[in-house]
Amino acid sequence: MKKKNILIFASVYIPGVKGGGPIRSIKNIIDHLGDMYNFYVITSDRDIGDCESYKDIDKNSWQTIGQAKVFYISPEWYSIKNIKKLISSIDWDYMYLNSFFGYEFSIIPLIIAKRNKKISQKILLAPRGELDKGALNIKRNKKAIYIRLSKLLKLYNDVIWHATCEAEKKYIESIFGKKSHVHIASNLPTKLENINYIDNKIQKVENQLKVVFLSRISRKKNLKFAIETMRNLKGNVSFDIYGPIEDKHYWKECKSLINELPSNIKVEYKGVISNEKVKNTLEKYDLFYLPTHGENFGHVIMEAFLSSCPVLISDLTPWNNLETYKVGWDVPLRDKSVYTSILQRLINCGEDVYKDLAKCAYAYGIKKATNYDDIINHSRLFEI
Repeated sequence: MKKKNILIFASVYIPGVKGGGPIRSIKNIIDHLGDMYNFYVITSDRDIGDCESYKDIDKNSWQTIGQAKVFYISPEWYSIKNIKKLISSIDWDYMYLNSFFGYEFSIIPLIIAKRNKKISQKILLAPRGELDKGALNIKRNKKAIYIRLSKLLKLYNDVIWHATCEAEKKYIESIFGKKSHVHIASNLPTKLENINYIDNKIQKVENQLKVVFLSRISRKKNLKFAIETMRNLKGNVSFDIYGPIEDKHYWKECKSLINELPSNIKVEYKGVISNEKVKNTLEKYDLFYLPTHGENFGHVIMEAFLSSCPVLISDLTPWNNLETYKVGWDVPLRDKSVYTSILQRLINCGEDVYKDLAKCAYAYGIKKATNYDDIINHSRLFEI
């Protein structure tokens, strides 16, 4: 039987890292389903905010990357005419758009495809959390105008929506109506064959805590909140921050708070790391901390589990009831004092208590990563 062709538009793809979870979402789909479908990815030739293209890639031509054919577009090559040619050059069965608001790699391809597609061709769109309340509040007026215009033009009427959880489905339906065609398929984790299973965690020392924040530095990820919860901690805490500085003004606010912390709390910004280094990095810490305003999946949370690293996160992600499984905590953001209390308990505990947490986190990650139902459910996206 002939494999179906899946044409993906994504503003950033590997080896990019600044786009965060959406990059891994696409890579993981391809890694898991690459034997079942032919994947073609059209993307930018550089990471977000970079002036230069990736090294060791061929620009403006198809090349094989993993189990996909990838076309890295340079800014000078990009035009509506060239995008139209690219789309028509692939006999695609499904077009998959990895963003709602992305202009060059979502809105433009969508308009072109709707004007020229065959009846049998279908368009899928994954909003990647862009339609949740927290995300819509950022640049609210601009987004509201586009949503109203798109509804007036009926731009998304026959689109198949890919939601990653029930909450995201509700956000989509609240904007585009209950009759919207929404398919729920949870984001796929990193393929297990790409994970080193060796547990090489170093011992947890009593009265000390090594905490890591690994995400984009923006208001949505809520780094300021994390810093604020550390003000009154007793014991020695090292808090390392990794990730691209998406909002420079917000980072300035964070640095101001860092300067006010007591001497027993050491904070260091470590810069941006590649996806390949995430697991080895997380293994060095006692706790992964992300009090986010919302995640539609949170790939880095899954990677923390697979790194035997318990997590402290908000309750605004799909990862719930974590304390029940002894793998971490998901706490409402209104309960700031609870965050501080959990941090202090972790500081106080020794290796004997902590080891159980780390083992449970790893086992929980393995269980979630080997959920075959999620893979089947994802494949159904391309059979609708």
